[in-house]
Amino acid sequence: MPADQVAWLNAQLNASLASAQVIERLKSYRIDPLPGSVADLTSVVGRELPQYLKLAADTGLKLD
Repeated sequence: MPADQVAWLNAQLNASLASAQVIERLKSYRIDPLPGSVADLTSVVGRELPQYLKLAADTGLKLD
């Protein structure tokens, strides 16, 4: 996806995540909104993905 489109989408998502109504709705599903930059998301995924991959491997989880 072109960088300008990624930046636009990120700005739209962050604007939505600033809404009290959206925050309340997400929290009702036990989701903590994490607005931020594309670099922030890349960092979170890079940090957390290995943990979930290990969990899947250790438990024998398979996707059908």
